[in-house]
Amino acid sequence: MTRKEWKEGVNQLLKPIDFEDLISGGLLKKAGAWYRFTNIHDLPRHVTDHIIELKATPGVPGGLAKFKLPSPRQRKMLEKIASR
Repeated sequence: MTRKEWKEGVNQLLKPIDFEDLISGGLLKKAGAWYRFTNIHDLPRHVTDHIIELKATPGVPGGLAKFKLPSPRQRKMLEKIASR
């Protein structure tokens, strides 16, 4: 992985996720603490970078995903790295 690719990954983690927009666009549907998706490849990269857990749903297309956003402390560290 080059420095440029690594820095791009950090920038992807800093992009906010607009869950309301993804839900209204039909890409995600809230399911308790999880979000249901029909095709993970339709989700933007900065969204899939925040997935921490996936669950298959037999008989139903797609699956379930749990997301973790950076804490304020992690965000500060990522911003510092991105600015270098």
